[in-house]
Formats: sequence, structure tokens, C-alpha cells
Amino acid sequence: MLIVYAANKNINRNCDYSAIINKYKDLAFNIALKITKNEQDSEEIVQDSFIKAFKGLNNFKNESQFSTWFYRIVYNTAISSIRHKKHSSIEIDEKLTATLENNQIECAVKNLDESDRKQLIKEALAKLNEIDYTILSLYYFEDLSLKEISKIVEKEKNYLKVLLQRARLKFYNGLSISLKKELKELR
Repeated sequence: MLIVYAANKNINRNCDYSAIINKYKDLAFNIALKITKNEQDSEEIVQDSFIKAFKGLNNFKNESQFSTWFYRIVYNTAISSIRHKKHSSIEIDEKLTATLENNQIECAVKNLDESDRKQLIKEALAKLNEIDYTILSLYYFEDLSLKEISKIVEKEKNYLKVLLQRARLKFYNGLSISLKKELKELR
């Protein structure tokens, strides 16, 4: 078992590398994958991020949760990788089309079986750009606060609220489009 001793007095505890990796690897990979659109690059980014985190553990000052600090490293590493490789990012058309009312979406989603529901949600998330995907994932799946997310994506909290609302609208738009397709197929 690998043990690291943090130099910072606030973190003066033993950390099991494998436990940390197992806890954070999945979302870290998903964040990197959403940004890079490449599994191999994402795996490298996650590995680099863990190495950066472990090497810089003595710089972690407990001003936020470890997950916030670590996901910021992943996000920044992925963004840097994109800039370095000069990949062209695929922009999703930002124009929001007419959507079903939110209660109609919720009702339609509830009427689907669990596997169909998961597939529709996955498809709607896949249509989002990297910042929207990251914000929604951290907010809803990781239950991080806006303050923590703002540190990760380096956006002001008030601006992040706007981004979160826009991301929700884009998600609902994608979900409603998928639901409309499902409804047409059922007819």
C-alpha cells in the first residue's frame, strides 16, 4: 500500500492512493472525456491529474473539499491538453428549439422504463458542450455546491448560476428532442 504524508498541518494524515483513485477516477475520466472527446487522451489526463494531485498534496490547504481541488486539476489539465494539441472543438448549436413543458418532460420520462430513461438522459448529456456537461455532472451527480464548482471551472459564482441555468435548458432541450423522437416511434 502506498502512503503519502502531507506536509501541510491541515492535511497531516495518511492517504491511501488506491482508495483516492477508486473514489474519483470515474467522474474525472468523464470530465476529461467530455472535454477531449478521446478515451486515450482522457486516460492520460486522469493519470496526469492524479500525479499532479499527489505531488501537490502539500499545497492543498483544506479551503475546499479534496474533490473540488482534484476536479479542478482534471478540468485544467484537460483544457490545457486541448489547447496544446490544438484540437478543434465541436460546437453544438446553441439555439434552443421549442421544448415540451417541463412537467410534460417529467411525465414522459416517468412513463419510460429505467433503461430507456437512462439512455435518453445519457443522449441528452452527450449533446452538451464540455462546460455544461461538467457543471451539471458536478452539481447533480457529485452534489457539489456552486462555490466548489466555481473553483473547479474558474468561473465567478454568479456567472456560474447563469451557466447552470443555461446548461439545464440545453439539457431539457436535448431531452425533449429525444422524447419527441420516442413519441413519434410509438405512434
